[in-house]
Amino acid sequence: MNKRLFLLSLALVSSIVLSAQVNLNGVWTGHITQNSLFAIASNYKFSLFLETDGNQLTGQTEIRLWDKPEVYGMMRISGSRKGDKLQFRELEITEQLLFGNAYWCLKFIKLSYSVIENREILSGSWYNDDCSGPGEIYLERMPSV
Repeated sequence: MNKRLFLLSLALVSSIVLSAQVNLNGVWTGHITQNSLFAIASNYKFSLFLETDGNQLTGQTEIRLWDKPEVYGMMRISGSRKGDKLQFRELEITEQLLFGNAYWCLKFIKLSYSVIENREILSGSWYNDDCSGPGEIYLERMPSV
C-alpha cells in the first residue's frame, strides 16, 4: 500500500512540474539595442520565431532598421531552455538586405521569461566577440491568429 501511495505521489508531483513549464512557441517581437559608435543604429526592430521541443530551441530571428524596414537580416537559431531561461545562438544568416559595408552580427542570446501586467515577455542580453556591442533585448509574445 505504501509503495502504491508513493508512486501515485511521485506521478502527481512529476505532472505538476512538467505542466509548469510554459509553452514559448510562437512569434515574439520587440527591440534589440547595440551599444557601439560603429553600429548602423543603436536600436532595431527584432523578432523571434521560436519552436521548442522539450528543452531544445530552434527557429529564427529577424532584425530590421526602424526607419528603413527594407534593411533586414534573418538568422537561423539553435539553443536550449532551462525553466524560464533561454539561451541560443544565431548560427547563420539565411536572408538579408544591407547597404554599403554594413553587416549583421551573429549573436549569442540569453533571455528570461516573465509575465508583467498580463503581457508575456522575453528579455535579456546578447553579445558577440567579433562585433561591437553588446546589447539588450525586449520581446513580447504576439497573439496567435
